[in-house]
Amino acid sequence: MSSPLGSLTSPNHHQIGKRPAESKAEVVYKIFPNDLNSEGTVFGGVVLSLMDRTALVVAERHSGKSCVTVSIDSVRFLAPGRKGDNLICTAVITRSWTSSMEIDLKVIAEHPFSGETKEILEAFFTFCAFDQWGKPTKIPVPAVIPDTKEEHHRYQEAGIRMEERSAATKGRKERKASFLANGRKKPAVIQRGTPAA
Repeated sequence: MSSPLGSLTSPNHHQIGKRPAESKAEVVYKIFPNDLNSEGTVFGGVVLSLMDRTALVVAERHSGKSCVTVSIDSVRFLAPGRKGDNLICTAVITRSWTSSMEIDLKVIAEHPFSGETKEILEAFFTFCAFDQWGKPTKIPVPAVIPDTKEEHHRYQEAGIRMEERSAATKGRKERKASFLANGRKKPAVIQRGTPAA
């Protein structure tokens, strides 16, 4: 049931959660010639930069704090954007944890005259909220309160992705510890005129 106050609040008026619609952001970016690669399509980096900036707006709106990008995953380039297209980037929060938030982003290219659209890129960005000392906040950011069926689905899937990210991070740390424990191999020094072994 929707609250007339927008954010859900406790009896002592401390904020405990926000709906995804409260922080959702949409940005429109016009593709100009300097945004194109040698094939005449938009650089992937231009689109990723647009997505990162849009996701930052969502993270800061939701948390009320300064935020930084922690990771980008499930990046899928689906189709190219071309000169003159309008890129429409939509970002919505899926779930939050103590200091981190996952943002779902989709970018469509819209033809400026026909209005025809095509989805060109989607990805999930993870942001971390910082306190006034520049450290990950220990005060939890507001919970995400899903309203719609789609938002509930996104919320559940975000939990699965977080578990996968945590497992991948743990695996990297274990491999690094094993590598350091077994000693590093010294790189071969090759002198000029000496064939490599």
